[in-house]
Amino acid sequence: MDVARNKVVGEVLACIRREHELTQCDVAELTGYSQPSISKLETGERQLPLVETFLFCGAMGEKPGDFVDRVYIRLSEEGLIPYEKPRD
Repeated sequence: MDVARNKVVGEVLACIRREHELTQCDVAELTGYSQPSISKLETGERQLPLVETFLFCGAMGEKPGDFVDRVYIRLSEEGLIPYEKPRD
């Protein structure tokens, strides 16, 4: 995954964290990751693996499917993935 896509994933992660009124330190404590690691995820410096997605979503009270939907919409809006119209 390239840097632009990682950045979108991180921005969505940060948005969800703020919606749940959590700090990076809160998420670090809930997940066992360091605050600098959370920062790197949110800025796109580090890729978020699928297994960690489940961990972070669970820690923040977000359904993984909702997170994926939000990332997909943002990537589509920014032209970083092709948008496919749902088939009938």
